[in-house]
Amino acid sequence: MVPPPDLQAQPEPEPHHDRLSILSVEIILEILNNLIQHRQSLAKLARVSKRFHSIVMPVLHKRLVVDLSSDEGHPVALAALEPFLTDAQRKRWMKQHRPSGYLNDNAVPPCAGYIRQVYVYRSQHQGIIKPSIAQRYLEEIFHNAQNIEIVDSSGMTELMAHGLASQKNLKALRLRSSDWGSKNMIDQLATIGGLQHLSIQLPDWYWPQQCKFVLDLLLNSTCTLKSFELRIERYIRDFLSNWGEKVRKRNPEVEKQAYDLAALESLSLIGIQFG
Repeated sequence: MVPPPDLQAQPEPEPHHDRLSILSVEIILEILNNLIQHRQSLAKLARVSKRFHSIVMPVLHKRLVVDLSSDEGHPVALAALEPFLTDAQRKRWMKQHRPSGYLNDNAVPPCAGYIRQVYVYRSQHQGIIKPSIAQRYLEEIFHNAQNIEIVDSSGMTELMAHGLASQKNLKALRLRSSDWGSKNMIDQLATIGGLQHLSIQLPDWYWPQQCKFVLDLLLNSTCTLKSFELRIERYIRDFLSNWGEKVRKRNPEVEKQAYDLAALESLSLIGIQFG
């Protein structure tokens, strides 16, 4: 006797023709972007096939968020940061055995190239502490990830600044008062240009090089900057003194523009006195 249709065994979908595979890449990416909070589920999906791996991994590694506020969080931070390190870097910091599959100790993991956004948090009240392993990892990753577009930091270090200055696609930068360190670090950051969005918070103990650094960032982005926010915890005067002379010396092409910051749409200056 033939069983009723609803009791007959239904054929399993072929591995390469499952329900998601019939969707276009654009639709799959839209779905994945709405599921970014479910990172474990996305990681499982990436292991289904080579096709899903190539689609999911760039979404999964697009944003890097690291909390360096407490020692308790460092094991979690290490686990999140390790995939972006070369094997040589891992051995240097953790002295681990080389995982199989790495033929070159200095080969940069492909996932490092997927990072577009980096958020680094550190408590404003921590003060100067001994650098953690997680922080050292992050310094290495700033050199490995060469497609970073957005950086929001409250824990910048000199080596991070060096890696940040080498970025070619950086569009948005936010630095807070706990970021300020050595003169060498500020000199590195002062070379950054072509920004679209810039937010700076200077501490109440700022020194002249920091003000000059902010001006350098402005002068390096006169044609591209869309929004600029400067927050200073102690009032200063004449922050933009001789601006016209400086901007034309740095970029003579500005003479052809109607405004010095031609693309600027939003401006916020807090703690600045004029006149």
